[in-house]
Amino acid sequence: MLRGPRDRGSSGCRVGVVMLAGLLAMALLLPGLVVSAQDAPAGFSGAVTDATGRLLPNVPIVLVNTASGQTYKGQSDAAGRFAFAGVRSGEYQVEVRKSGFARRQGHVTLAPRQKLQRNLVLLLGSIVEMIVVSPDSAGSAAQQGLRRIPDRIPAADPCGQPAAAGCITPPVKLVDMTPRYPQAHAEGAVSGKVVVEARIGTDGRLKALQTAPDSDPAFVQATLEALRAWQFSPARLSGVPAECRIEVTAVFQIRRH
Repeated sequence: MLRGPRDRGSSGCRVGVVMLAGLLAMALLLPGLVVSAQDAPAGFSGAVTDATGRLLPNVPIVLVNTASGQTYKGQSDAAGRFAFAGVRSGEYQVEVRKSGFARRQGHVTLAPRQKLQRNLVLLLGSIVEMIVVSPDSAGSAAQQGLRRIPDRIPAADPCGQPAAAGCITPPVKLVDMTPRYPQAHAEGAVSGKVVVEARIGTDGRLKALQTAPDSDPAFVQATLEALRAWQFSPARLSGVPAECRIEVTAVFQIRRH
């Protein structure tokens, strides 16, 4: 039986409907495929060392997602190596829990399915000091001078010889000096605060001293003058002299009687 034009058109419509349905089904599946690709887990592995290159075993490591706060916990093994698997893509703050070392150790960014390999070279922690300065306590430059602190260095290195990997011998202050209260500020009962970030070099002197740009210039000058006279025994890391960071807060205040 021959089919007329209407019959052929009806058949063509049915084919078109089937193809359209198939395309709609694919369109519905594609977002799911994209989301699945974006959620594909990543990995992060490497070794933990100190600045001398010595491997550090049994160091707790935490990855903290900077956007969501989600955390992944791990630890270096007996050989100093670590591995994270099944980590969602994103940017992470790397933190460690080892005494004497900075808690925050930088960032890593992980893409979906990425297998990032990077060693963690641990940074030493910071020394924090606070000085309270008053016109009475500081005195004049002639009265103040340098104060040497005797018998501060222990007779034996607590890390021993040879020093264990990651063992830190902290610096010890040997020469001290208190900032002078600027005379004009003392007469005007002006108070203030200066925060100084610096490094203790392997020679025991402070270097790369930095202050906030909005700090009072007179207080800054008095603080830096004193800190440049400070001297420490150098820090030692795994038995090797090492630089470390220091943060000093000098609080200038008038004592109320």
